[in-house]
Amino acid sequence: MDYRIQKGKIGDESRFAYIQVESWRAAYGNIISHEALSKYLDMEYVTSIYKKVLENKKGNGYIMQAEGADHCIAYWDKARNCPEPGIAELICIHSLQTNWRKGRECV
Repeated sequence: MDYRIQKGKIGDESRFAYIQVESWRAAYGNIISHEALSKYLDMEYVTSIYKKVLENKKGNGYIMQAEGADHCIAYWDKARNCPEPGIAELICIHSLQTNWRKGRECV
């Protein structure tokens, strides 16, 4: 399989938002009420957040592709609640449901 990881850039906000929204829909759609979840499933809202983050160069967002198609995202930055330097915090990691449980063991 061909995997590629690229750092997010301005213009990628809709790619980040799509993966996040669809992963939340799949993971929480039958657990959390639609009313509570609706804000996080609003593509326009989520896209605007990623646009702001990317434009302000906040954190480090990455998109992974598998076989040329977007597969998952991860975002990290320096830890918000840790006074020690050099400590990172994973802010989010999301994967499309079609790619769940397709891990591969490295030998």
